[in-house]
Amino acid sequence: MTKQQLNLQLKNEFGQPLNLRGIDRLILKLQREDGLVLEKTNYKVDSLEEAKLHFDLSEFDIQSLVPSEKQTFFIEIIKGNEKSICEFENCLDVFVQNGKKMLK
Repeated sequence: MTKQQLNLQLKNEFGQPLNLRGIDRLILKLQREDGLVLEKTNYKVDSLEEAKLHFDLSEFDIQSLVPSEKQTFFIEIIKGNEKSICEFENCLDVFVQNGKKMLK
């Protein structure tokens, strides 16, 4: 089964890399075609200093997404009792090629 990576950099409200130290959990939230939300919690940090990470999306995950350009998605950040949201506005393109959904 094919996987695709969704590579991200988390930034704070000032545009600086978010401090990932001490974060208990990150939850990627993507809109599914059936109206539900796909939640992914498995990610890998590529650069702690630059707050770069990636989520692996399976073929099944990708086929469940809404096909459209410039979608907005979210990452829920949980640190202790605090919860915040990092919004990625107009950052996800899901297109259909040969009857199969792909990430751009």
